[in-house]
Amino acid sequence: MSASLLVELFTEELPPKALKALGDAFAQGVASGLAQRGLLGQGHETKAYCTPRRLAVHISAVLARSLDREQTKKLMPAKVAFDAAGNPAPALSKRLEKEGYAADVDLTGLIERRSEGGAEYVFLHQVVPGM
Repeated sequence: MSASLLVELFTEELPPKALKALGDAFAQGVASGLAQRGLLGQGHETKAYCTPRRLAVHISAVLARSLDREQTKKLMPAKVAFDAAGNPAPALSKRLEKEGYAADVDLTGLIERRSEGGAEYVFLHQVVPGM
């Protein structure tokens, strides 16, 4: 679901010669911030408005919530994460708790062992909910 967004900023007297550049910069900054957070829908349009005492931007197709995204995070070296028998070490359990998982979480599909730079590391795969 998307809707239009209007942001208006009241200011002190702005220099008339700089109005267009200030208005465009304000509009671009707001649109850029929304885009970085994944909140702009397909075909969005940005329109800047400016007067000597206000700057405004109208943006169409702003999403109510950004999409969920997958994220991979390097946790620690595999030799620290697992004991000699290949079982999860307490260090891995503590790190997963720090990331918000229960100590007895099923590790299948959640972590991956991967070589990087000549050493083996443990990576966490998770889905980050949208804003």
